[in-house]
Amino acid sequence: MEHLKRDSYLNQLIRFSKTQDIKVITGVRRSGDNGKSVLLEMFKEYLLKHEDNINIVSINLQELEYDCLLDYHFLHQYAMEHYVEGKYNVLMIDEIQLCSKFELVI
Repeated sequence: MEHLKRDSYLNQLIRFSKTQDIKVITGVRRSGDNGKSVLLEMFKEYLLKHEDNINIVSINLQELEYDCLLDYHFLHQYAMEHYVEGKYNVLMIDEIQLCSKFELVI
């Protein structure tokens, strides 16, 4: 299935990508192959293509391998362990609402 173009949303993410602000992608839950997760992946691909000195820490809390990060203490520890000094660090967390007290981490 071909993904819908999300150029306007992607451009907004790109425009604000270098700000310190937290970016939140919201929308209808379970919107399929053209939703928030796809937009997040498109943004990640853009950053990897256009930024040389970048470290992207990408977490999808629906995936079993990240199940241990549903506790905010472990999520924080994981994010700090994957931070790379001297790089443009980007933390992308899909399905963040699954982690209770996630706001303490971000």
